[in-house]
Amino acid sequence: MSVFVAACATRGPATEEPHALACGRIRIVANGEDVAWGAAFDRPTPELYHAKSRRFVNRIALAGGGLFAEAVERDGSFCWRLGRGTYFVSRIVPFQDSAPARPDDPSAIVFPGVAFKLDEDTRAAYVGTLRISVSVRTHLMGQRRIVGRPSVEVVDEFDRDRSLAKDGRTVELRKNLMVRIPELEGMAFHPEVPDLPALLRDVPWFLFTPRR
Repeated sequence: MSVFVAACATRGPATEEPHALACGRIRIVANGEDVAWGAAFDRPTPELYHAKSRRFVNRIALAGGGLFAEAVERDGSFCWRLGRGTYFVSRIVPFQDSAPARPDDPSAIVFPGVAFKLDEDTRAAYVGTLRISVSVRTHLMGQRRIVGRPSVEVVDEFDRDRSLAKDGRTVELRKNLMVRIPELEGMAFHPEVPDLPALLRDVPWFLFTPRR
């Protein structure tokens, strides 16, 4: 599993608590075929939302602040350094050749409605593979546009991705899979939502309560 390990900050630090790693994969399936990623600016672009600080974490922050760095590797793997707490995958732009016309553009943005939690005792978490299946039409200028409603699935591939190499050392991951939040799936979730707190009140927070 090749990963890019990044420091996380956006519009100020998300939290002053100790950091942990959130690792997994993003797979985009377009018209029934897995999308193969190329060099820079040919990767899915994720954005997170940190529930405690109410801050969004964009691609540049996930990539460690590098303007030309990517938050997702060519094989779809990622490993982000984040403050602890609950994170929503607020949106993903699957294709960088398809710039959204507006912040809630469903032909260019997927709002997957999934979240994960980095517990206080977790050093490195495996959050699973986020598999997003879309129907796509290619326009004359080569832009890929999403048609219809995406299908979102969290896949457990822990047996394959349970460890990763970083700086020549192996880091073992603790499984803590993303969970689906049906109330948020397909719903525009971005900084310009007029009443984001009301949106979050619909979240079933018991899903993130530690089991005793």
